[in-house]
Amino acid sequence: MGNNEKNKQSNLPVLIIGSLGYHTDNIINPIVNAIVRRNVPVVRTSGLMDFFIPKNKDEVLDAVREGVVSSLHNFRSLFFVDFFNFLVPVYNYIKSIEQQEIKTFALWHGSTALPNDVANMINHAALYENFLYDFYDGVILPNKSLKPYIPAKAQTLYIPFPTDLQFSRPTPDYKYKDRVVFGHRFNEDKGKTKFLEFVRFLRDKGHADTEVIVFDAPQDVDESLNIHFKGRVSQLEMARHCTGGGYAWSSVKSETFSYTMLDLLSFGLTPLANEHPAYNYLPKRFIYGNDIKAAYDLFLAKKTMTLNEWDIIKSKIGRGANKIAEVLLR
Repeated sequence: MGNNEKNKQSNLPVLIIGSLGYHTDNIINPIVNAIVRRNVPVVRTSGLMDFFIPKNKDEVLDAVREGVVSSLHNFRSLFFVDFFNFLVPVYNYIKSIEQQEIKTFALWHGSTALPNDVANMINHAALYENFLYDFYDGVILPNKSLKPYIPAKAQTLYIPFPTDLQFSRPTPDYKYKDRVVFGHRFNEDKGKTKFLEFVRFLRDKGHADTEVIVFDAPQDVDESLNIHFKGRVSQLEMARHCTGGGYAWSSVKSETFSYTMLDLLSFGLTPLANEHPAYNYLPKRFIYGNDIKAAYDLFLAKKTMTLNEWDIIKSKIGRGANKIAEVLLR
């Protein structure tokens, strides 16, 4: 490749495909900003069609009709914000007929190899997953513990995902408060049943006044549990509900980013978490394993996280936006 061709390529934009909804602010936007700071333009296309399930069919078809670019000649690299994005075959087709050597990368959010992961709910996911490993030039992982689940043939890059949003907030004030917060979507892959078991345990032990908050739409649960459903609120509203401290509960089965936990810790809550690989950065003294009684004992101890532990968490997680930008601009 001559100098003129190299210069031309260096001015081409990066095509970012897909959306992460709740995680756009703390994952995608920092990456976009890191690319733009290097004087490279970004083009974003195609929205929420990351999971190939029947209810998303119309949305996927709309994205194909309206959001897919007609040619890849004017881009330097492709970046899929969700590994399982089901527009990959369309771009593979365009890439093939144009005989493009354009590099393709993806953020890895989970796998059919992970028990109980949301990927297992995708129709024909295992078959599609094998195709994806052949298509991508690089798969970016958020933590090293996930490496065993990726086939050896796939090029993997361990880069902690951006955490600029949480780290730029005011210094947390960790205090004890008789409060338990469930920040995830309230479903089975995020540990809904185990959480309800814990709340039932609390109520049966006489903790009638413990405030229990769920940041999701109201669901049909036992009213005697006295759970306050707040809906999927803004970050600002979530912070307001967390003022004064409390515990950030997690019993997730499927988790990759652990950004919900980081959000809650940045608002001053103390973790009360299970032994999921995504939580390997948390202080071990707040890990209850899978034992409700152990979780209850931690709750009774009224221990709170310290600012020193928060600083250690930040040093472990890092800020990956710049590193991901470097990969996409190679």
